Amino acid sequence: MDLDKNISLFVESQFPAIYKENGAELMEFAKAYYKWMETDTSASNYNSRRMFEYRDIATTSQEMIIFFQKKFLADLPLKPELVQFAVRNILDLYRSKGTEQGLKLFFRMFYEADVNITYPASKMLKVSASRWKSGTYLQLFANDNNFVSASGLRYTYADLIGRNITGSVSGSKAAIDKINTVILNGIKVPLLFLDRIKGTFEKYESIITNINGEQVSFGIINGSLGSMAIDTNYNGTTGNNVGDILDINATYGNGGKAIVTKVSEDFTGEIDYNLVDGGWGYTIAGTRLLVSTQSLILANDPPAFTIGERLTDTIGTSGVVVGQDQNSVGIYVDAGVSYSLGNTISTVDRNPNVALTITGVTLKNTSSPGPLFPDTANANDVKVESLDFTEEVSVITDPIAPHLGSTLQAGDWSIAEAFSSGLSPVNLSTTLDAAFDTTPFTVGRIVAFENLNPGSDYTNDVFSRVIDTTVSQFEKRLQIITLADSASAGFFKVGELISQATSNVSGIVKEIDIANGSITVLPYSFNGFDSQALYDIVRGNDDAFTIIAINRDYNGNSLGDNAIMDVETQFAVGRIEEVAIWNSGFGYVDAALATLTNFEDDVQALGKLGARTSGKTSGYWSSFSSHVNGYQQDPNTDVLTYYDAGQRIQDSDYYQEYSYLIKSLLNPTEYEPLLLENVHIAGTKVLHQFLLESKTKGGTKERFIRYFNDDGKGSIFDQASLDAITTDIVNFTVDQTALTADNVNTE
Repeated sequence: MDLDKNISLFVESQFPAIYKENGAELMEFAKAYYKWMETDTSASNYNSRRMFEYRDIATTSQEMIIFFQKKFLADLPLKPELVQFAVRNILDLYRSKGTEQGLKLFFRMFYEADVNITYPASKMLKVSASRWKSGTYLQLFANDNNFVSASGLRYTYADLIGRNITGSVSGSKAAIDKINTVILNGIKVPLLFLDRIKGTFEKYESIITNINGEQVSFGIINGSLGSMAIDTNYNGTTGNNVGDILDINATYGNGGKAIVTKVSEDFTGEIDYNLVDGGWGYTIAGTRLLVSTQSLILANDPPAFTIGERLTDTIGTSGVVVGQDQNSVGIYVDAGVSYSLGNTISTVDRNPNVALTITGVTLKNTSSPGPLFPDTANANDVKVESLDFTEEVSVITDPIAPHLGSTLQAGDWSIAEAFSSGLSPVNLSTTLDAAFDTTPFTVGRIVAFENLNPGSDYTNDVFSRVIDTTVSQFEKRLQIITLADSASAGFFKVGELISQATSNVSGIVKEIDIANGSITVLPYSFNGFDSQALYDIVRGNDDAFTIIAINRDYNGNSLGDNAIMDVETQFAVGRIEEVAIWNSGFGYVDAALATLTNFEDDVQALGKLGARTSGKTSGYWSSFSSHVNGYQQDPNTDVLTYYDAGQRIQDSDYYQEYSYLIKSLLNPTEYEPLLLENVHIAGTKVLHQFLLESKTKGGTKERFIRYFNDDGKGSIFDQASLDAITTDIVNFTVDQTALTADNVNTE
């Protein structure tokens, strides 16, 4: 309430008009009296006209400060210059007693000092106390970020941040935490990150919010990856475990991950592939991995089979031999048919042919690779991943068989199949290079296969053959190199890489024959080592050896049919049956098929995606109370990184639930009694440290700096040569990175 402090100005108006003519002295006397009453600090008018000021701590007189202090700060020290500030904030201090804010206010009020408050309990190791938090977001259909209300007002996503939204159909509610955009297929797509979600948002419903009393629509939900139904009929791999995190791969979408929540406990037989020897003479497009689909159990003394020969039964079932052991022969059976025990099976390429004595036939199993891509036109089928030791060759691939019945004549030949050149007519005057075209190939050694499917439900051992018929038909073989000095064969080692001088052909040693002074090598060249010039053979250490002959090894397999793939039937559990979405990624399509792959891109399972609701991020640890120091493995890359959690074991003194640490420039003896009496909570313990940092406009800065001196060696911290140090040169102080007895690093 405002009162006029000076009322002497109004004295004249209180007298009748007659006094202005006959009583001027009396009026002046009264006016002077009131002027004295309102200016003398001991007069009643002076004090009564200021009563409302005296009751306000902000405007009270200095004499009144002591009364405010006794009324509100009876237990606190009297500092007149601080009483006004303290009284105005004392209620906040009492209400926040024991809190970090209350402690900081205490020091600001009575010591005009800043302190840092930390709680050792936050660095105390607690089992299972860490908190995991994941983010939730809505992926919308692309839009122009321009939204118009019913009244014609325009808004953008910037107006949506921090507001509550509602799904137009589901009625679900959430608050917008932040808004990001990602580029999918060249289009900017908005992502709304949510907080305090109630209900489930659905695909195709609008996002509604209320702004200035009217509803505004901010786009339509496209839907994010929320589930994946595993196809249990797909021959996924075994050996998976609950908790495994796998990548989700689909035609559209990226970044999705799933966590395995259920695996089968039934044993199943599947094939474990191991490329023992990549051979040489293979092309990526022409290489085929043949895996036996049926096995014939043979009687005693089974015949020796040739890999690739054909077996046929009495009803026309046919297949080629892939491998053999002492009990069975593995057959790659033609599509659509299978052998049975009741039919006689015999060879068809021998003279005379041999009927087999069969005691058992396994069921046909085609769940593991047959012909490779591109035969199947399915890029997910097995194929050669890469080659090394490659060579570019151009060869004529026309088979002779179609031309065996051709009649040579002056006119156009009568032929069963056209020549590769497509030339017509072809007659006695046609040259061979005009009739045939050469085809270029990149030939090399197989490094690895990709998309190998282990299959399932195998009950027997299987056999495999890696063949490239384009190259193997030329019957290029290993070579036997005879050395001039037969004893020098002992210098070579099986598996070592050698080369031939001048010809630049290299190869790998496969066998050593010291008795005959020769080595058998697999040349990494279509035409092999030069057998005409007989250049020296050179080892890796540059030792050269004179040779006297190079011959073909007709006992071995030809190039393009010499790789070795070891296959073993493994019986295991752990086929994936159920997964949960770990990270929704972006851009996945509802009801699309997708595969689950590990970090080596091996397919583990197949399933159908559900992408109709909100998405989720993989999450993060929002607190680390139960984390300990040590190496942590990245689930995607297997990279180990050291993590320092900074957690400590409870000691019931410093590291305990009810202790707090005050870092201050003040001596604890100055403030501790007052702190304990007024803002300290019973049952807690206060600890003290020296404050090494001070606040600045930009944050904090160190109060102390360490200066280094390396005896003039030239570092940027060099102050002076040790011999030249005087008392005015600061050589060393401390900063907050150094641990001392009274400065424990608790950050």
